[in-house]
Amino acid sequence: MNGSKQAFSLLVWLLCGVLGACSLIGSRHSDAPESEAPAEGERAQPSEAARKFLVVPPLPFPYGQVSVRIDGGPPGRMLLAREEAGVQQWTATDGTAIWMRDARVVATRGLPTDLVEHQLLSSPPDMVRVATGRLAGADLAVYARSAEAEIGRVLVSQFLRVGEPEQMAIAEQVRPLQRVEERVYHRASGERYVNTFWIDRISRRVRRVEQRVPGTEHHIEVTWLPAASGDR
Repeated sequence: MNGSKQAFSLLVWLLCGVLGACSLIGSRHSDAPESEAPAEGERAQPSEAARKFLVVPPLPFPYGQVSVRIDGGPPGRMLLAREEAGVQQWTATDGTAIWMRDARVVATRGLPTDLVEHQLLSSPPDMVRVATGRLAGADLAVYARSAEAEIGRVLVSQFLRVGEPEQMAIAEQVRPLQRVEERVYHRASGERYVNTFWIDRISRRVRRVEQRVPGTEHHIEVTWLPAASGDR
């Protein structure tokens, strides 16, 4: 199993190199603007009312890929390097990487301040149930520590559905996405902030997350891109 995972990771890296389209996270010279609309007749174009997220266009092969923005920089691309025990490792060609579980960042590599420890202190919420209204709200507690801190922080948060589904465009796919807010509170300092999750009401999957990396000052936006195989 380990051999196949390593082979898959190598294949991903080779594809990145050949296509030359895996943007470096944080690069200020990215030439990957918001996706342009396809030529008329190729596919249904998004309604003017549909909000567009700033993302890189998906690569034309069926591998997991996300568009990532860090601290308000230009969007870059990360590919799925491995998945184990529910944790996904997403990696850029410059070595920057994020680890995610349940659509939440649980570790980073290559940021000025990395998140190195993340422990759940309570069961994670079912955000799909929150998004569909079957669960009025949910709480979560985590312990998070950055590489610069000797002692981490205990963060308590509440998940709440906000408003009704909105038409959102991701790489020219328009989907009805429901916004769920995670309202985070650090009791020791009194600090509060909000993370936002966008959940597809059709596929019941998280399509986008805008969050502060726990235990750090970094902000990250992760948007799951449709694969060439026709991810819907």
